[in-house]
Amino acid sequence: PAAAAASHDGDWVITGDEACLDETLTVNPGPAGGGNVTVAPGGSLTLDGCHLLLPANHILANEGLLTVRNSTLDGPEWLFHLNGTTVVEDSTVVNATYYAAYNFTGTVIDDPDTTIHNVTWERTGARNYPSTISTILIHVPMDFGDVTLHAGSAVLYRTGPIATGTTIDISNITYDGGSAFVNSSTPITVDYVDHPGQVLYHVHDLALSGVWDGVDLRAWSATTSYEVHDIAISGVILRGFDVGGYSLYALQGSAHIHDVTVDSLNSSYSTAFSVRCAGPAAVSFDRVAVAGRGGGLTLNGCDASVTGSAFTDTG
Repeated sequence: PAAAAASHDGDWVITGDEACLDETLTVNPGPAGGGNVTVAPGGSLTLDGCHLLLPANHILANEGLLTVRNSTLDGPEWLFHLNGTTVVEDSTVVNATYYAAYNFTGTVIDDPDTTIHNVTWERTGARNYPSTISTILIHVPMDFGDVTLHAGSAVLYRTGPIATGTTIDISNITYDGGSAFVNSSTPITVDYVDHPGQVLYHVHDLALSGVWDGVDLRAWSATTSYEVHDIAISGVILRGFDVGGYSLYALQGSAHIHDVTVDSLNSSYSTAFSVRCAGPAAVSFDRVAVAGRGGGLTLNGCDASVTGSAFTDTG
């Protein structure tokens, strides 16, 4: 592949094969505007050991093949749109916080042929919802994990209805919201959706601290199930887990939550588990440990069982 130029003025469109090794690439608005980076269909861009700097309110869009390794993608409030084959490994994404619309913000994944491995999302500056929330918005059924999220970063699944049998794995995610709740967020959310097919969300091996809510699970159909385990959440402002959400979208499927700890509930208004059910929904809790000043378990309309669990009010 051809070596990528170190500086670009205006839009940079990659139609062939370009590569960067151990360089800083700076993209500036040109005299006529622009400043977006687009990997066009049929094009490829490889960044290895590079630091890509984008101008404010611009886009890095992949519609071809994008490979990022040992690199930093950076800029003041920009949009990362993945709509082609993408590999991002051992890298950092900084301030991908651009808010274009409710369904298009921060990092947007529209192609399931996306591989993420050992990637950190960082957001600098004070939170100013929603424009500076570093949301990773996933529109396609795919596994996601092996990432570190800093304060103000969040993963949001908004797939639309899924008609065929599907398992979605959400795992190995670390979130550190710090101690200032104004910079916090809800790190993991599965948005409201009525799946006609059998869909299992396998949510596991998470370490979340300093959260608004820890995990919100909102897909509600009778064909939706959740397997949730090996999760530690601490420093909870509102809820450790919110399953079912509003009454119109209460869970009709099932949830098995086990080997989970929720610690350091921050106030009497905090709740470790809030679950709202409807119809045939069945929820089970096994080996759950909760400690803090708020509520342990709030159930509404659920056929629930609790075994081998401990709830401690620390006052």
